[in-house]
Amino acid sequence: MPEISEKLSFALVHGGLTSVAVVYGGYALVAKAAINHGANPMVFAFYRVAGATALMYILRPFLADSNADEKKVSDTFLGVPKNAMGTFLMLGVIMAMNIVGALMAVANLSAITCAIFAPTIPVVTTILGAALGVETTSPHKIAGILCSVAGAMVVVVFGGPSGSGENKNVPLGMMYITMNVGCMALYFVLSKNVVKDHSPVTVMASSFLISSVVIFMVALASAGFNAQIWAMNYATVNYACAAYAVLLAATYNYLVLAWANKKTSPTTVTSYTTLQPLTAALVSSAFLGTNPTASQSIGGVVIVAGLLLNIRAQILEQEASDKESQPLQDSKLKQETA
Repeated sequence: MPEISEKLSFALVHGGLTSVAVVYGGYALVAKAAINHGANPMVFAFYRVAGATALMYILRPFLADSNADEKKVSDTFLGVPKNAMGTFLMLGVIMAMNIVGALMAVANLSAITCAIFAPTIPVVTTILGAALGVETTSPHKIAGILCSVAGAMVVVVFGGPSGSGENKNVPLGMMYITMNVGCMALYFVLSKNVVKDHSPVTVMASSFLISSVVIFMVALASAGFNAQIWAMNYATVNYACAAYAVLLAATYNYLVLAWANKKTSPTTVTSYTTLQPLTAALVSSAFLGTNPTASQSIGGVVIVAGLLLNIRAQILEQEASDKESQPLQDSKLKQETA
């Protein structure tokens, strides 16, 4: 039974990460639509994070891991042990920088420019993970990442100009996209050890709570007390975009990402960002009637091949780990039966 459970968990992780990429493919269009309809990027970001924070804390009693450390500690605040507040505060600030960087990059750069940088996230994650000793690299893992990144670049660069838009402020946009890529990679590397001891829902909910405070201050500085800006121009389309952002692009996606980070590795989690240009193209095809180009199809095949190499690397790592732990288990069993 444990073997079946592990296989099921493995399938759920990779299926969940694929669904996250699909949701993000839609979110790229949703966020751009909201900004084009006059939504202030920082106000939109605040509503997304604040709404997701509330939902995560509502869901926390049902999703929290019964074996997590916060269940064993009485001195907590919103489920977070007070002796770990510094770590959670740091993760919250990094998450805020990630979210602000992503939206401000979309506001200042064309969609194609932003899409080109998204697939670099697993590369940065691999470098940070190895440098900080969070995970090890392997030939299969490196080959998989490079293959997926190459496929994503093919989709973005040669996939067609539709919806690419114009660059408004390249230097500022580049600063924000760099902040987005670096902070997303750093968040999942640093949170890997945290989710070992704490429930993924607690880690993500607390990160979003801190992020919502930081982003609210940025939004207040940007929008002031202008009621129309905070009401997002009273546009129904903006409210629909915000609902998508809260329910799917924030609450669902980040809970799945946190859970997957606990089950696998930061590199595996972020490697699925290479699917986003492909899923964005497929969502555009489904809802906007734009047919995928030959380059998008070829790039998609290369991306999937890279992800399969990454999955293969994970299987090999698990097999090696099982071989190392087997003698210890046999020794323990002999002692118990002696």
